[in-house]
Amino acid sequence: MCASIGYGQWHSDSLEFYNSGGRSPVTQNYCMGVWTSTGINTYQLNHFAVTYDSTGAYNGKANITENITLSTGGTRYSGAFTITQFNKNGVQVDPAFGQLTATRITVDTTTP
Repeated sequence: MCASIGYGQWHSDSLEFYNSGGRSPVTQNYCMGVWTSTGINTYQLNHFAVTYDSTGAYNGKANITENITLSTGGTRYSGAFTITQFNKNGVQVDPAFGQLTATRITVDTTTP
């Protein structure tokens, strides 16, 4: 799937891999997770990332959860996410919340 700022791949073995285009590689832009079906065309994702500040110094970890609904035909999904950041001492800082949408990339996709 291609999200508005990144690329994610959900594997049939319930693993997920995401390249976040919203973060510079120096601040960690990859995360991996797991997903499960929660109903007809609905899924829950739980993934983790190691995070770094703008200088590349380790500053903690993040837990990202998503609850999404897959469109009929499986070409799009939408839903909500929560990002819970933990500092390098493991103390939780303020979470972020938002909405997300994604469109499937196919062999015929020509626009990134």
